[in-house]
Amino acid sequence: MWNPVLRKYKCITGTCCRKMLYHEYTRVHVGFWYDDEKNDYKLIRIMCNVDINELSNQSQVEVYGLNTSSWRKLDEAKLPGKIRFSHHPAFVDGTFNWIARYSHQSGIMDDFILSFDTHSEQFQELQLPKYCEYHQHQEDPYLVVYKGCLAFFVAPNSWCYGCNIWSVWVMNEFGVVESWVKKFNDETEEKAK
Repeated sequence: MWNPVLRKYKCITGTCCRKMLYHEYTRVHVGFWYDDEKNDYKLIRIMCNVDINELSNQSQVEVYGLNTSSWRKLDEAKLPGKIRFSHHPAFVDGTFNWIARYSHQSGIMDDFILSFDTHSEQFQELQLPKYCEYHQHQEDPYLVVYKGCLAFFVAPNSWCYGCNIWSVWVMNEFGVVESWVKKFNDETEEKAK
């Protein structure tokens, strides 16, 4: 951790999670926040093992507190799916939010929002916009912050020729699925041949 104002840093090492978790299919996701109730800076680390077929999901979650200089495992944290590998969390209303995915035995995959409340240190699932359909292999979804609200942004993959629709949905009231509103939808011009 680096504090550019104080020009001080602290190396955070170790883990309280099983060592067997680290192998070539481990994905690590992090978030950093200030806990004003405990006057402490904290770091969440989510480590997920997935198999090649992405059907198996093993995960471990731990929180580091700067005041105690130690990791604490969240034993009750059972993630219902896996966080998509290239996505950074959107921080809204004291929560980190990632796009995550269920992988069913049938091969069908469903995306949802995995939300971590930094005050309760609990996970919850949130639905993506009900009327938003996107092609999981042709478009890239992202969670961003738009005017202080959680927003779902869908962009075409750069490698997918002919995929050219951009859309933005905003959750006007955090945690209320019915508050999703489509703010923007645009069809871009096809790439020059």
